[in-house]
Amino acid sequence: IHEPVLYKLVAPVVASMGSHFDAIVTRQHFIESVIRSEETHFLKTLELGIGHFEQVAEKLISENRKILSGTEAFKLYDTFGFPLDLTEVMAKERGVTVDTEGFLYQMDLQKTRSRQSINVQDALLKDRPVGGEARLVNTLEEKLGMARHHSTTHLVHAALRTVLGDHVHQAGSLVDVDHFRFDFTHFETVSQEMIQKIESLVNEKIQENIPVTIFEKPLEEAKKMGAMALFGEKYDTQVRVVQMGDFSMELCAGHHVKNTAEIEGVKLTHHSAIAAGVRRIEGIAGHALIDHCIALQQEGESQEKAAKRRQFEALQAEILAYGGQVQEYDDGRGSDCIKVAEKALSQAKQCQVGSLLDTVIQTGVAYANGQLIVYSLQKYDVTMLKMMADRVVQAHANYTVVLAGVGLENTSFVVKCGPTMPAIAPDILAILTQVAGGKGGGKGLFAQAGGADSCLVDEALQAVHKRLLL
Repeated sequence: IHEPVLYKLVAPVVASMGSHFDAIVTRQHFIESVIRSEETHFLKTLELGIGHFEQVAEKLISENRKILSGTEAFKLYDTFGFPLDLTEVMAKERGVTVDTEGFLYQMDLQKTRSRQSINVQDALLKDRPVGGEARLVNTLEEKLGMARHHSTTHLVHAALRTVLGDHVHQAGSLVDVDHFRFDFTHFETVSQEMIQKIESLVNEKIQENIPVTIFEKPLEEAKKMGAMALFGEKYDTQVRVVQMGDFSMELCAGHHVKNTAEIEGVKLTHHSAIAAGVRRIEGIAGHALIDHCIALQQEGESQEKAAKRRQFEALQAEILAYGGQVQEYDDGRGSDCIKVAEKALSQAKQCQVGSLLDTVIQTGVAYANGQLIVYSLQKYDVTMLKMMADRVVQAHANYTVVLAGVGLENTSFVVKCGPTMPAIAPDILAILTQVAGGKGGGKGLFAQAGGADSCLVDEALQAVHKRLLL
């Protein structure tokens, strides 16, 4: 078998038994997902284990040895889940026997190590925090921070079950004074939309100012009341129950707020998959949320300052390119510096245009009872081309001006016809773009285009000369 098959049996079981067990009908998809996930994981592990066994067996045979050591057999059991009898069957097929005594010895060692580890943990936990809390808290501020985040995990747990389904159960958690993380069972990706719904529901319950009541009950009585218990956790016969209205009730020994309003607010900051069928959600609450917002604001302000500096530096580069004067930048007055630089750039462009105006006008040739100017200007953007065309036509109403500008980042065309000249600016622009490319438009006395091929500018201007003058 190389692919999951057992999950396919769920449907016929539901069809046969669903009338007697309503839960398997409503949770059929979830049951299929769990079984399929477990099968897939098992098959992958089995494949890895078989590969490992084959490598070990090949090595034994190549070395003319016939016994698979107890250490290797235990590794197949401990790492890949191979029971001893499966290893013995596979070994027999390869003419190899298994050192069962060595296997049992390794098994005993593992049990001894486990017991020692439990004893050490028990000793350490005597002075350790409880309920998944990360530390012992001493100050009132720390206790409030821990309480806020611990109560938040209960709200998050209940919200997860409300939004995703009651198959969700806690699979671990860590609570600290300034953040929390909560692991839960779920076999599908949680969309950002779902995360937002969970966060909104938690904050809604915080705003409802729900009293948090804490009381002790016998374990079985608490379970009958509906209190959620952590799977696999060992509880005393008398347990501590934390209840938040009719929204949440869990067994818990940790710190908690007196009412949900004390949490103030919650932000879920991250979610991810951490194992097959287990996901993790992380977040912050209360003052930690305020600190987080302040940090984000400061980061945003820092990014804004950097963006303004980059904008200013780009303006300065243009100012220098057009022969203008540069100035110093002040982080505290970024917007003002940019305004000054924009004004300086405009003045530099106007000076550049003014310095060449007479030269451009002198290139005019007779055309349609007036003059035609066809001229290419280096480092001129479309704004400067418009300035030049406007100043020519303002001085000479019987001029038609066709300008090409090879700017710092773009190549543009501007066509402007004086009020006494034929209104054919779009037609002239079409001649230019047919040769050099670019996109634009216009009507009557004015047209413009950008994105032309700078290598074809001269050819495009020559085409205008030929069409209009011949």
